[in-house]
Amino acid sequence: MIPLEKYSDKGVAILGLGKTGRAAVNAFDQAGANPLLAWDDNPTQMMDLPPHIRTYSYDQIEWEKYDLLLSSPGIPRCHPMTQAAEAAGCIIKSDIEILWESIPHAKYVGITGTNGKSTTTELISHILSLSNFEFAAGGNLGQPALSLPNLNANATYLLEVSSYQLALTQDLTFDIAVLLNISEDHLEMHGSFQSYIKLKKKIFNQGRLATAIICTDDENSKSIYEEICGYENINCVEVTTSKIVNDGISIIDGLLHENGKAVFDLTKVTRLKGAHNWQNAGASWAVARNMKVPIEKIYRAFSSFPGLAHRMEFVATIDGISFINDSKATNFAATARALSSFENIFWVAGGRSKLGSSDIIHDHLNNIKAAFIYGECADKICNDINKKVKVTKFSTLKEAVSAAMDCAKNETIEDKVVLFSPACSSFDQFVNFEARGDEFKKLVNFLDHQYTKSARRGKFEQL
Repeated sequence: MIPLEKYSDKGVAILGLGKTGRAAVNAFDQAGANPLLAWDDNPTQMMDLPPHIRTYSYDQIEWEKYDLLLSSPGIPRCHPMTQAAEAAGCIIKSDIEILWESIPHAKYVGITGTNGKSTTTELISHILSLSNFEFAAGGNLGQPALSLPNLNANATYLLEVSSYQLALTQDLTFDIAVLLNISEDHLEMHGSFQSYIKLKKKIFNQGRLATAIICTDDENSKSIYEEICGYENINCVEVTTSKIVNDGISIIDGLLHENGKAVFDLTKVTRLKGAHNWQNAGASWAVARNMKVPIEKIYRAFSSFPGLAHRMEFVATIDGISFINDSKATNFAATARALSSFENIFWVAGGRSKLGSSDIIHDHLNNIKAAFIYGECADKICNDINKKVKVTKFSTLKEAVSAAMDCAKNETIEDKVVLFSPACSSFDQFVNFEARGDEFKKLVNFLDHQYTKSARRGKFEQL
């Protein structure tokens, strides 16, 4: 448990009762925070809280009794409770900054970027596990920061960091900070793309920062790299998939180079398919080498990496058709990466639209044989691509998957792929991208069962 004794008998309010909020409630409760208040806009989230934890709405709170508001990731700064706390002069922080303040002696590695954060964090975690490092991984991925163990001075906290968490940081700095990429996302929360870029750059706040690892394949990240390289006493490492660099990490046609020398063939790693995963692997390699992990350990970790659920996850092959679950692709940039990884795609997409242009996927539309779009955003996506791609609109994911399977079966081409890469958030029909991906896998497994059962009879039953 993270030591939070400084908050004993101090007033703490917690906004949001997802994983992060519940971990914070437990941690501050054990530390003796008093009064302790928790709030979620969904009343059912507060029903099972212990009776001594207050559940007042923002307009009922006596803010002079509270020293801290901890806001969960995903809650915008314009939330009424956040605004009320700010107006009252209450300090607002994220859970990762509370962790950093509470255990200052440990080392901290932070990973951010629009896409690839979870895969990169998980890959680095896999490398460190096989190398017998003492570390704990969490943050925006997996375990919330305040549920991580209390580590000693030689240990490392490996943290996935979202733009929401960076928006709340004041003093937090990392020993190693990683920026993977920047593309349009969460604009409805942050107001503008420039504001979003500014938040991402906060991961390089100076202080204890010793190493900045930056992937320079997009112009915004490249601009940040050029700026950070001008900082004094910072080891700045470039990662790129566009050219071989003599000082940094480059991946060309899947061949990873360190300082211009080829060191590993990523095309042999099935769980790291596609240029976007090569970028993730390059950043992970740079972190591991900076942490003095032996090369043979990195080789072993890359080769045995199991991948993550809902990120380009292979589900099944049915009648020669591969089904890929990329439910984590909640923006067009993430989906563009998936579309670039296959040919002969039967694309299933949809959900709740985010602000941002779909232009980034247009270079990859030639890989799509047909598109099957469902949900709130169906009209928008169909209108964006119908001049270049055969597209059909559906109400539900179930209908779209069934139609994609039917269409793919009737095409006499090789290497057919039904790719579920939504390019949208899940919140129109699902509670999160995990539930959406699980539903896709359930539908595919049903199709697989029906195909196996019906193939002998020469008849395939639809969903």
